[in-house]
Amino acid sequence: AAPDDGCPADLAPLEAMIPSDLKATALEKGRKLMQEFGVFAVFRPPPRSTEDAGAGGGALELAVGQPCQAKYGSSFYDAECMEIGESTVKVKYKYDSSEKEVPKEDVKASASASASFAAGDVVQGKYGQEFHEAEVLEVTDAGIKIRWKYNGSEAELAKEDVQAKPQEAKPEPLFIYGDGGAASSFKVKLYNDMSKEGLPLSFLSSLTWEPETGFGVSLMPIHAVAKCIGKGGSIVKRLRSITGAKIEFPGDKNAAERFALIGGSGAAREVARGLLDIVQNLPKEPEVAKSLPDCVVNVSVFVSYPSELKETVEGWQGEDLRKVNEELSCLTFGVDAAVVPLASSQPAAPLELEPGREVDGKYGDAWHACTILEVGEKVKIRWGYNSSEGEVEKQDLRAKLDGEAKALQERIASSRNIVVLAAEASRPQTVARVRAMVEVARPGTFLASGSEPALWQIPPDEQDALRAEQKVLEASRSQWGNASWGGGADQKWGKEDQWSKGEDKSWQKQGDSWSSGDKSWKKDDSWSSGGDASWKKEDSWGGGDKWGKQEDSKWDAKGDKWAKQDDKSWGQKDSWDSGNKRSWEGSSWDDSSKRARYDEPSQMQQMQQQQQQMQQQQMQQQQQ
Repeated sequence: AAPDDGCPADLAPLEAMIPSDLKATALEKGRKLMQEFGVFAVFRPPPRSTEDAGAGGGALELAVGQPCQAKYGSSFYDAECMEIGESTVKVKYKYDSSEKEVPKEDVKASASASASFAAGDVVQGKYGQEFHEAEVLEVTDAGIKIRWKYNGSEAELAKEDVQAKPQEAKPEPLFIYGDGGAASSFKVKLYNDMSKEGLPLSFLSSLTWEPETGFGVSLMPIHAVAKCIGKGGSIVKRLRSITGAKIEFPGDKNAAERFALIGGSGAAREVARGLLDIVQNLPKEPEVAKSLPDCVVNVSVFVSYPSELKETVEGWQGEDLRKVNEELSCLTFGVDAAVVPLASSQPAAPLELEPGREVDGKYGDAWHACTILEVGEKVKIRWGYNSSEGEVEKQDLRAKLDGEAKALQERIASSRNIVVLAAEASRPQTVARVRAMVEVARPGTFLASGSEPALWQIPPDEQDALRAEQKVLEASRSQWGNASWGGGADQKWGKEDQWSKGEDKSWQKQGDSWSSGDKSWKKDDSWSSGGDASWKKEDSWGGGDKWGKQEDSKWDAKGDKWAKQDDKSWGQKDSWDSGNKRSWEGSSWDDSSKRARYDEPSQMQQMQQQQQQMQQQQMQQQQQ
């Protein structure tokens, strides 16, 4: 039953407004989505009787010979009423004189060709077999002069080829019955799918959405969709996991305006909006977020640790922390110290505001000492640091911190502070993982060491979770430690971790290894053990060229290979071409020491050397 036809209040459906001309699309998409989300969606049924139709505003009165518009396919065309039955009407289409019986609901009144028009009226003019929007310029006895809207050209049309512009059909409600969360997700997905089939975003932006007091859908303008979606959808997947809300971004990616459709409970939608706002505006490191919405703070866990450990804990450019985000589908980022709540120091009772009381007031993103002067809708205060006066909101005042609370605030201010956002079920593990990364880098941060108390006190159950994650993390790092290059002079691969055996490509302890003596690569794909360290012709540079004592080569840009060149060998006094930007300047080969002798290279020279080494390594790998 429709909501006003006896539907119980506890089964009241969500409504999705659908443009009349897109009802067929909504039905097509909706049938599949009903199975996906386990809901039932239906339009209000048509009137069941003449009385019902009359109650809804009156039915079309038809007469034989009357002009009308009859539906053919998904569009209406001019026609003439030929016969009238109980449920059908026989019509003759004007454009080809064909006749057809159609249901009465597929016949509507025709825009009268004899209607009176005046200059400035917006009408529809016939061009070929279709009507297009136009503006009336002049009405004469012979016809009507119009200006086409689509290209601004003018034309003279017969009166019967001009009709009033049909009124836009009002959208119809699609009633969605089922679990509130599932119905909300159905509505979001339906609108998102229909936006790809012609549903304009302007229609969505004109709708009224459910308040965030229960299940429903919210529409939020978005100015940085790419940031909210992330590479391969990584960010939006995490946002869905954290909030439990259904989040989609309807419309074309090149649209001037973009929106987010958010479906779910009121609380989930509120948090999702807060996180989307944060993600869009999150500054690049080392900058941190200066504020967080209260709805986000309430579901956040803050982790603080000595700021000098930032790269050790989070990895170079935050790479290690990003891996945690991907693995556990969470979000972590740096926040300002003023954002971190002092939960352990907050008074249980509300702050009593009275003149003369010393408190802390919030100015920008920081708290400062001040004295209350007057209490009204706002509170007039005097700042302690410069004796100036001002007014602040009541929620921007807190009890003055002293003792442990003050020490805690000072410790937070000097720390690296990150916020951890994760789904409720996975939040404990996520927080424990981040804390374990800190504890491995600086033991004693969260777990007491001997008689020394931990720097940050956490509950016993959270300590147990931290220890479990710490064991996993240390075991993982221990594996990497064993699988490493040996520290000896031979720089070979450790004997316990080697390339798997098989054919000639295996890396074995005694076979194809780097030895400490000749530094050679065994077998055919190898550096020869001779003094010239030449590359054998089977795997040579270019067409048989090699690095030898007498004759050397340079890279031929045209031939894309190492080609022989005169006067480019590395001799006693020879150097790389001094005219070339990549030449080896200021250095030569010392015969006595067989070592390069040169002044300390500049930073640019060091970079060039590193680039040359990397290129040589890459070319060697390609040849192998």
